[in-house]
Amino acid sequence: MPSSLAGEAHIWRMMTIVPLPQIIGAVGLIYLSNFWKTRIIRICIILVITFSIMRFTLDYFTFFPYYQGSYSYYGFADLYHYLNKIENDYDNIVVAPIGMNFNQLYIYYLFYSQYDPRIYQLGIDLDRSVGEQNWVWVDRIGKWYFVSEPQKVKYPLPEKTLLITDNIKPDDLLYGKTLRPVLLHTIYHANGDVAFKIFNLR
Repeated sequence: MPSSLAGEAHIWRMMTIVPLPQIIGAVGLIYLSNFWKTRIIRICIILVITFSIMRFTLDYFTFFPYYQGSYSYYGFADLYHYLNKIENDYDNIVVAPIGMNFNQLYIYYLFYSQYDPRIYQLGIDLDRSVGEQNWVWVDRIGKWYFVSEPQKVKYPLPEKTLLITDNIKPDDLLYGKTLRPVLLHTIYHANGDVAFKIFNLR
């Protein structure tokens, strides 16, 4: 229902109705508590609660990471953990996983790098604009560039540049550029699919 109303399917849109099932379940549990002294009702309640907890635990720790990783932006933690170790060796870092169709890529950089929120709010050394429906677009923070459509990159890509993509050929992103991408590292989803590829441009 949330996805249909928003006009765009996305797993996290279900969060808008998350309290409703819990409220209905709580009301039902309270009603059944009136029959707690009945042995069969007591056994049924315990079985349902036990089954629900076991099912949630299994789904959350096995099924969900394996099948829903790409929809939950799995891999950003590993990505920035790796990049933070080598970023001082590069002058520009371009984050451009176009397959995600996600324009707020900078959010994960701020979170995982523990960027000073005061510096960000002051707008120091960053490019920020307001787009349609008052969405805030952040294209650059320092030497970090966040691009949802890398084919439209207008700034030069000099040497000592890192290019981060998803499972797309970097040559498709570097049309007309003279640099050669060299694969440095690959980050995978829990199911083995490629989450990110990190290239050094030479």
